[in-house]
Amino acid sequence: MDLREKLSRPFLGQRSTAVGDVVFQPDNLPGDLETHALSNEERQQLSYYGPDQPPLFIGHYWCEGIPALPARNIACLDYSAVKYGRLVAYRWNGEATLNADHFVWIKVPKEERALPRSWEIDFD
Repeated sequence: MDLREKLSRPFLGQRSTAVGDVVFQPDNLPGDLETHALSNEERQQLSYYGPDQPPLFIGHYWCEGIPALPARNIACLDYSAVKYGRLVAYRWNGEATLNADHFVWIKVPKEERALPRSWEIDFD
């Protein structure tokens, strides 16, 4: 399952069928909880963030790799900076449809005193 699919799962709302569709975390869910079916009552209680909603910026997902958009109006800014991943920001200009080219980031160095060099910071 790719990042886009994993991150979009919590926003599926009532189309979700299993616990794994609505819970996303960096670690696997225990046992068979991932595939445990949701009841109709549980599905009715789920929140849904649709594609026509305003842009939503989220975090606390501990993503890895190059920042990507899980949906055209959702951007995750958590790329594991505390685990020496990327410190990510999004340059929002008021657009309703987000653009992955608007992500900017720096890699977090493992050395405690290391700082990124000027050519390692993407300002564009």
